[in-house]
Amino acid sequence: MIKVRLTGEDIQLYPEQLWAEILPRAEERIRAASEMLADRVRVVLSRVGPPIRGGPPAKRTGELQRSINPLPIRHSRTSVSGGAGVWVEDRTERHRIAVKAAALEYGGTDKKGRVHPPYPFMRPTEEAIRPAIFRMLEDL
Repeated sequence: MIKVRLTGEDIQLYPEQLWAEILPRAEERIRAASEMLADRVRVVLSRVGPPIRGGPPAKRTGELQRSINPLPIRHSRTSVSGGAGVWVEDRTERHRIAVKAAALEYGGTDKKGRVHPPYPFMRPTEEAIRPAIFRMLEDL
């Protein structure tokens, strides 16, 4: 899961009118950035063919690709956050897919002692579009 977060001073201390103006715009921008990130990750996960060590995983069933969605927008007194990652309604299913996604992203050793190399897809995608996300958020 990659998060997009706008933070600042204690933003709820602004006068109510200013807070009412800032919050919807911040949520809109965070939602747009989250959707852009989810869309780009799904494109990266659409690759077919043999595995390429150190590259994104090749598509097999499409389950991981379908499960990548924008995360729900949340806000606190100091931030508005969203992001993209494994998000399906069923919590058990979400956990099962997220475990597989983490194993692909970071690699590791399975229960039988076999070592699996990482096939990163979230971090490189976020790094590639980070400048575009910053541009979306900079004039809030």
